Parts: sequence; structure tokens; C-alpha cells
Amino acid sequence: GTGVAQSALRDATLTFEQPSNVRMLCQQGQTPCPGVKVLLPRGSCFHVNCDAESCEDFEVLPLVDGETDFRCYCNYNGGTSCAWTDNYDYCETLTAANSSNPCGTDICPGTSPVCLQSETASTAMDLFNCNLLANGPCATTSTSTPGGGVGGDPHLRTLDGRHYTLMQQGNFLLWAFSGYETEVLVQGTTKKVPVDFEIFTHYAGHASFTKGFLLVDKSQTVPRPALEVTTKDCRWHHYNMTAMVWRPVGPVAGHLKLRDFDGAQFGAFNLSESKHGPERLKLLINDKGSVRTLAQLWISCRPGHQLSVKIKMSSQKDLRFVHGELAPGRLSLATGLEGNREGTVMATDAEFAVASDWAALGGSPDAAAYFNAVDTKGPSLVLMSCTQEDKEEYAKTCRKYLGNSREALYKEVMDDCIFDLCSGGGETSAELAAEIFYAT
Repeated sequence: GTGVAQSALRDATLTFEQPSNVRMLCQQGQTPCPGVKVLLPRGSCFHVNCDAESCEDFEVLPLVDGETDFRCYCNYNGGTSCAWTDNYDYCETLTAANSSNPCGTDICPGTSPVCLQSETASTAMDLFNCNLLANGPCATTSTSTPGGGVGGDPHLRTLDGRHYTLMQQGNFLLWAFSGYETEVLVQGTTKKVPVDFEIFTHYAGHASFTKGFLLVDKSQTVPRPALEVTTKDCRWHHYNMTAMVWRPVGPVAGHLKLRDFDGAQFGAFNLSESKHGPERLKLLINDKGSVRTLAQLWISCRPGHQLSVKIKMSSQKDLRFVHGELAPGRLSLATGLEGNREGTVMATDAEFAVASDWAALGGSPDAAAYFNAVDTKGPSLVLMSCTQEDKEEYAKTCRKYLGNSREALYKEVMDDCIFDLCSGGGETSAELAAEIFYAT
């Protein structure tokens, strides 16, 4: 075709490798989409608005076979454009009367809207709808993730930018990576090894500040390699599988190697010092003959107070294998169904609470005993309020450590810092917030 029709999506395959909130507009004669195939991961929501026969022979399929935990809507103004939805239990046809934003008004969750651009885009029209729907500039070409984490009261930020405050104490699954198989060369033969990492946190007290962190390699059966740090002494400990005891470990030049039953090394945990205070933990995997960084974590800790964690994954392609509190695609967080305090979404994360004892999860008995001692008995949530004067004074304390920044997350971090001081976190909360915010 010519003119605007050059932007048509005809017989195209659109693959979304991380949970996404997607809206498409297909118009006959301008942006027709016949024969388009869309591949969605779990946690996504897809809404296509079709005109006349512009969406015939459309396909919406799971990115991973069998994982259909996503929503799919087709809206039409007549004709047979949405007839294809009859082929799928997870797709629904909408009429003009009930089609207003079925995926929610926040089409781009978090602070990093993403737009799609054709690799062969050559006209302004190719970018027009993209810029309009993203409500901002296109994302950069970087394949790394913006990062997530937990700190303070605690406040959590998922890997796709959702921000909320937890209202519970106990053990929680913060982050997990499973369902991925790495390829390792063993004596000239390629062997597939499943990777299964889990990170647990423990929140304690009426304000539920973070008290413990546990990284476990579940790729093997018990005993499992593990790293742990708690606010009892803020010292790292690892489980020595040979001696079957927990031992202190500091930032080291080498790696804590991870091997399968046959002795093939498929990964490693690397603990080191970072440039701005917090210690850095790298999760490495050996994939197809080369070592790559799966994720980097920064941990700040003060004995007797709290700890904060920031995590950044190196490739967006790995996000489809992430589960837990920080996982992308938690669209329920956008609704704020569990409560809202002064603009902050509140949640209980019941689906990620772990009833098992800390030691049963792979942690040390010493840490389990420590948590039992610091946990608050009775109601786990007490929301403390501050006067406007209090907030202004706390803002000064937060700025003392955070300074001023133009980074997109600065206001969010400032608000969390003031929130924590209102909750009795003290000046230490402001100091830790700055450490983890600027950690590199």
C-alpha cells in the first residue's frame, strides 16, 4: 500500500516477553491488522479495538504453552472483526457500550512507559500512535530492567514499577527465578540444568521493617547452598555444604560456586563491596559456555534496625521466569483494593506469605530464633499518623541524606522516607534510604 497504510500490521507476530498492559488500534484502510499473532506471558492484559474487518484471522496465544493466566479483549463497531475470540476461553468480545478501558486506565504501569517501534520505521506515522499511547518518550534501547526492591516500612517496588507498602509481618517470597534451563558444557557434551533461585525476606514489628534476607539455590535437594543476612549483626553467613554448618562470609574476590549432582558448575553467588556503601551480590549463571549476570542485588543493613534491598536484572527476557513480590505483571496492585494511605497503595501479599519456619526455608536456626524474639505479638499493623509540621521536619531529615535529585524515583523515595520516620523508623531509615537509592 501507500501513504498511511504503510504502517499496517499484516501477518505480523508481536511477542511480549514480560507481563504487559497492551492496547492496539486497528482501522480498516489505515492501520489494518489481519493475520496478526500476539504472544503474551502470564499477568498480561491485551485490548484491541477493531474497525469493520480490520482484525480478521487474529491470534492471541500464550508465550509459554499452557500459561493462559492473562486477559484478552476485542472491541468492535460492527462486522466480524472479533469473531476470532470464540476460539479462546481467555478472550472476550466487547461492544462499544462496555469497552471502556477493560485493562484499566493506567495503560503503562510504573514510571517507565514502553512503546513499540518498527525496526524499519521510516515515517512520522510509525511513531505517532506509540507516543500517544505511552504518554511520554519511548523507552531506551537498553535491555536491562529498571530495578525493584524493598526497604523501610517496608515499601516495595516491583520490577515493572509498581510501588506499594506492605501491611504484614512474617516470612515472604520476595523474588524467585525458576522455569529456566541453562546449558552447560560437560566434557564436550551440552547438558541442560534447571535454575531455581529463591529470595525470602522477614518483616517484623508493628511497622513491619525488613529484618532478614535469605538467598537459596533450590536447583538441588537438601542441603542447599544459601546466603543469609539479618539485622541481628548485619553479617553475611553462608551454608557450608561440606561441613553442614553456617559460617560467616565477607566480600570475597572469588565465587560461591553452584554445581549440579554431576559436579557441573552452572552458576555462582558473588559477594563484593560496591562504590557507595551497600554490599553487592551478583547471581551468575553459566550459559552456553559463557558466564552472564542474571541479577545484581545491593543490600544495606544496620544492626538492630532494618535492612534494604535493591535488585536489578540484566535482561528483560528473564523477567518471564520471575515470581514473588517483586515480579512484574501484578496488575491487581493498580487497583489498590486492600487500602490506600495518603496516596500509597497498601497490600498484604497473602499469596507470597510463607508459613514455613525460616530454617525450613533453608535459613539458619539462629536467624529463626532471632525473628521469633523480635516479632511483635498481636496485631501486625499499626498505622501511625503525623501532623503537617512533623512531616516538614522529617522531610528536612530525609533531604539531609537524600539530597536533591532529578531521578524519576526521587519523589517516591522521599515520600517513603517521610512515611518511615512517621512510623518511628528514626534517622537510620533516612540514611538507609539514601544508601540503597544511590547504590551502584
